[in-house]
Amino acid sequence: MPEATSPSGTADDTALSFTQGVEDISNLLSDPDEPDPAEDQDQEANVDAEPGDEPGPDDTEASAEDDEAEGSEEVAAGGKFVSRDAKVRLDDGTVISVGELARNNLFQRDYTRKSEEVKAERVAVQADRTKMNEIAQALVAQRDNLLQAIPKYAPKEPSRDKLNPNHPDFDLVGYWQEKAAFDDAQQTWTKMDYDRQVEAKRLDDEAKAASAVYRSNEAKALFEKVPEFRKPDAYNKFWTKAQQVMADKYGFTPDELANTYDHRMYLVMRDVMKLTDAQVAAPKVKEQLQGKPQLMKGGKRMDPKTKTSREAQGRAEQLKKTGSLQAGIASLMDLDL
Repeated sequence: MPEATSPSGTADDTALSFTQGVEDISNLLSDPDEPDPAEDQDQEANVDAEPGDEPGPDDTEASAEDDEAEGSEEVAAGGKFVSRDAKVRLDDGTVISVGELARNNLFQRDYTRKSEEVKAERVAVQADRTKMNEIAQALVAQRDNLLQAIPKYAPKEPSRDKLNPNHPDFDLVGYWQEKAAFDDAQQTWTKMDYDRQVEAKRLDDEAKAASAVYRSNEAKALFEKVPEFRKPDAYNKFWTKAQQVMADKYGFTPDELANTYDHRMYLVMRDVMKLTDAQVAAPKVKEQLQGKPQLMKGGKRMDPKTKTSREAQGRAEQLKKTGSLQAGIASLMDLDL
């Protein structure tokens, strides 16, 4: 076995200090060929980095924004936020991003707010229109009263006798003065009467338009309740029979029924027609049933114990009448021994 040799070098006769001894021991334990990890990392960073790639202030801010974006892409559970690019699937299967949902929510809130504003404005306009209609009706009533009063208090047309020099009432100047006053009053009355006719026609047109809308809505409601009335043949058949039934039962005239637009009245007429048909068919159905054989009514089933008791009683009476041996044996079999 070869002998162990000491490290090369000569030993000094002088004593080593404690610190120097620790350094010497560390140098002996460490591998001089093993590279320092910290130095290797620095070297790799220097090798990978190209000239001009040193991070600047802008790169640092961009990196911070990327970190925040990555942190915001967490799943929306437990109160966490998700990225606006995250996708969700709606109940109808539509895939939509969170950003689009947010925009739709804003649009919906804006639409709701504007709808409420439009509704409020519509209510205000309707209130103003109602008020204006009331004022217009009051003015029409006042104008009608004036039109009735004007003929009573307006100047009368002057007599033409004032133009005759031989007439005692001859007054040429007075005639033309009275004629001018009469013409002015007549012109005013004519204008007011014309305005009254125009207003009456406007109100009549509005009433006809409102009636047309009402009839259209009622017809639509009737077709929704009774779809077969959409067919002209079915409706004409119903209407012809309804006029006859309502006239016979309640005395309605065709004009009264023609001026009925409420769809509920048509449903009532249809039910009355069905009831009338059922009343007419009832006697015929009764006659048909009388001609058919009646079914026997089912009786109540006898209790087995009651049946056995009656049979035993019958056998005992048979024994009393006949006194035969067989009847006696049968009666003995009924006894509970």
